[in-house]
Amino acid sequence: MSADVFLNAVVEPGPLARQDTIASTSIDFDRLMWHAGSDSAFAPWSMSVAEIDDSDRLLQKVPHQWCNGILYWKVPGSMPPGSQRRFRISFDPKPRPKPSKNNLTDHIVLTDMGSEILFSYNDQELCRYRYRNLFKPFFFPVYGPDGNVVRDIIHDDEGHYFHHGIWVGYGSMDQNGANLWCESDAILPRRGPTGRMVHESFENFSFGMIFGFFQQRLAYQKPDGHVFAREWRTIRVSRPTDDAMAIDFEIKLQEPDDTGPRNTMFSCRVASSMRIYDAAARKPMEQPGKIETGVAWADYSGPVESGWNGVAMFDHPSNPDFPKAPSASDYGLMSFSRTYPTTDNYRGATVTYRYRVWIHRYDAQKANVQQVWEDYAYPCLVTLSGLNS
Repeated sequence: MSADVFLNAVVEPGPLARQDTIASTSIDFDRLMWHAGSDSAFAPWSMSVAEIDDSDRLLQKVPHQWCNGILYWKVPGSMPPGSQRRFRISFDPKPRPKPSKNNLTDHIVLTDMGSEILFSYNDQELCRYRYRNLFKPFFFPVYGPDGNVVRDIIHDDEGHYFHHGIWVGYGSMDQNGANLWCESDAILPRRGPTGRMVHESFENFSFGMIFGFFQQRLAYQKPDGHVFAREWRTIRVSRPTDDAMAIDFEIKLQEPDDTGPRNTMFSCRVASSMRIYDAAARKPMEQPGKIETGVAWADYSGPVESGWNGVAMFDHPSNPDFPKAPSASDYGLMSFSRTYPTTDNYRGATVTYRYRVWIHRYDAQKANVQQVWEDYAYPCLVTLSGLNS
């Protein structure tokens, strides 16, 4: 290995089976540089992560990414319950110039197009996040192994025109409160005057071999422009295998200055071809999709071009009132709905919601969605051992 200082890491799956999981741990590399006798700044581009055997022999280098003080790396293949894998994290304590040009091969890359963020991997488009001049931001398209798996903003003939892609919504469910989800005051029963979820700024962009992510600040506006809440949203897109993609949401919502129950929604409207029931024609689809559920997830799969793809939505154990599965409708909608907590420790503060959307080939059973949810909810244990040179 080119670097001459290293840490060893043991990754353990605990009682769960894992497949192509991501290990992560916080590491203070600046402190490690000092212990290595160097007063230079840590150079992330000098780092490598490799799997080793019990005799410390190199087995394979693995994709990794260092972001905001946390190191992430891929653990390829399967890990049965109770097993362990060993890795070596190497870095150079000597000053090393930054490469003149980033090598973006095998990276999740973000490109700001002015009104949407394009996520891509090599020459493949993964998804787009549309954020400007809209009632609310949303993902469309989102590509599964065989094609796009979510519905666009059009398709009025299918009803629920405000269901499009993957989005976050807010509705006070009170005629005097704000409604940031149905995009019209004509929807009955009324959910309050229709406002907007307005993009204010992007506060962080990062990309690498494990994920691409951004942090965004949003203003929740009533029709007159009054801002009654703000949200800080972190979105992370990863592609662990050729047949799967994950979109992670972390939603930090300031307590809304609004009346009513103050419901938040995290929703997905799947592509029209994947539905079970055609609401416009009032009849089942000729080749209907399938809904499958677990304690804290739901999965909608169906025909996508020449294949069968699925979209799963995951709840996270840190969420208030966990666990729950999203509701799922035969016309193509899945949605988590939660009311802003009313306990004293949330008043004047923020609440954090975490969700994952998992896009995959096949249906939930064949794609092992329950196992994937467990891996998301309960990450591997990582143990670091001493600095060596």
